[in-house]
Amino acid sequence: MSKLPSRGDFIGSLATLAMSAGCETLAFAATSKLVALAPGIAYVPGDIERSLTCNTGVITSSGQISIVDAAIPDGAAAAYAAIRAQTDLPIARVIDTHYHLDHTYGNAYWSDRGARPVAYTGLRAELAKAEPELFGGGPGLWQKMTGALPQLRSSRPVSPSYVKSGTTFGSGRDAITIIHPGTGHTHSDAVVWVPAKRALFTGDLVVNGPYNAVADSTIGPWIRVLDDLRALRPEFVVPGHGRAGGPELIVAQQHYFKKVTQEVDRAIESGRAVDAEIPAIHRRILADPATASFVNDGHLKYSGFFHFHDLAAKIYHERTSKTLARHSDAPPPARCCGDLYRYRLEETT
Repeated sequence: MSKLPSRGDFIGSLATLAMSAGCETLAFAATSKLVALAPGIAYVPGDIERSLTCNTGVITSSGQISIVDAAIPDGAAAAYAAIRAQTDLPIARVIDTHYHLDHTYGNAYWSDRGARPVAYTGLRAELAKAEPELFGGGPGLWQKMTGALPQLRSSRPVSPSYVKSGTTFGSGRDAITIIHPGTGHTHSDAVVWVPAKRALFTGDLVVNGPYNAVADSTIGPWIRVLDDLRALRPEFVVPGHGRAGGPELIVAQQHYFKKVTQEVDRAIESGRAVDAEIPAIHRRILADPATASFVNDGHLKYSGFFHFHDLAAKIYHERTSKTLARHSDAPPPARCCGDLYRYRLEETT
């Protein structure tokens, strides 16, 4: 019987995922460009498929730049080059939206160029579990990943400075606010809100495509968090992965979670074995134009990493406190993750 994806599985999966991604990082760096959304609001698109890196937000205000999400070292270097091709303004800070390595491992790169890494204070507890050496403990994920990501050998882990939710940098039209809206993708997600521009940088609370990794997630609260993000009424939304857009990205993310939740609830109420219903639910989600873009149907080489079954299993566990078996018709974990992509229940919350 399969078990739910946990934080340990997420961490373990990344090692082999990184081996697959690393060989394409240089190609990604060569094509990285700064995409302007509004005056002072831009981002450098990441590519989780080729380079294991996230979108990098770029906010220009008060004659300086704030970065949202540090990426990994090579991703940070690609973003920095794209920024420097457009402006030489100083980079004041880099704000980590959550602890996952594709959002934090570039902290040293930005720090070495004058930026101060910053994060919501709740991130500290999760980072301490992944990177205990930053807090006086033994080796953590960074050391385990150096074989898969040789770029780490010329860098180092850097813990950000921690700030409370609601912390604002600048004032008036230059204000940039860090908000912890609640538990969702992780327990310590933060978003970056630029009210004067109606611009929201969401981290992985919102993605645009089949990129919902849910090992650290709690889906019910995540749906409610998305209500709070919608209430901000943003005009521009930069997700953690995938193309930027507007508030429709939040609506679509929430609709997908609600739709899968409704499907799982119906399967539970039917009295039939829910694991046997997952392939049919998967087909219905793929057939719905409003949800299909969130589902990895196997065309991505990291299909095991962002597997639809994992989301359904999380929802089922939240509803019943039971573990959902992997159905024999479900596609196996992607080759990149191999034996490291396992499921454990003991760390789920």
